[in-house]
Amino acid sequence: MKCQGLTGEQLKRKAIPTSGLTLLGLVRHAASVERSWFRFALNAEDVRSLWPGQVDGTFAEFHVEDADVDEAFAVWRCAGALDGRAVAETAEGAR
Repeated sequence: MKCQGLTGEQLKRKAIPTSGLTLLGLVRHAASVERSWFRFALNAEDVRSLWPGQVDGTFAEFHVEDADVDEAFAVWRCAGALDGRAVAETAEGAR
């Protein structure tokens, strides 16, 4: 909702000049966390990081200068859909 209607440039803009935090970085981070917690931690799937490594001591997903906005949102949406599947499969296995 906070990202709706914003351009790619606006999504990549730092919250404050001295911070590396951007809305697009948060979207990419949310996608990464969703994938890792639900697929790896809950379902024990072999899930590799989409944006591996660290840059200047922070996770790579927060570095959005060359990031693809459409890709980030597609990954985030897909992660949400897979979360539901992972939860359903775990619940089914618990029965």
